[in-house]
Amino acid sequence: MTNLVIKFGAAAALALCAMAGVAQAGGDLDDNDYGYRRESLSRLCYKHPEDPRCEPAPRRYRPRPAPSYGYDHACGPTVRAAGKRNLIPAFARNSAMFAWRREVKAVHGPAYANWGAARQVSISCGPAGGLTGCVATARPCRS
Repeated sequence: MTNLVIKFGAAAALALCAMAGVAQAGGDLDDNDYGYRRESLSRLCYKHPEDPRCEPAPRRYRPRPAPSYGYDHACGPTVRAAGKRNLIPAFARNSAMFAWRREVKAVHGPAYANWGAARQVSISCGPAGGLTGCVATARPCRS
């Protein structure tokens, strides 16, 4: 029992020392010649633009060249998908949209499976054996 208490006490003391070391660790902007403490670098540079830490960073990347193709080239061919038939027409339309997304995701990938980004969208519904059946047709575009 006493061994357990000693081990637990040693672990607790170690944890307290570690927390005290972290609490005292300061950053670059904690204290300086100007007398202000714990400011963000953007605020520091706004108040003291002559500070050497406010020099603009060198450009470490090359800008991406503008694509030479139009937005329409990011679209695929027209995809049609039929959803499950349902008694409620809104549910049948929703099922057709989900079927279209599932089909596009399988063929073109998840980047194209966005109904909101698709072009030439249409959902046609009609009676099918006492229920309503819908077919979603659209050109999938990269979102």
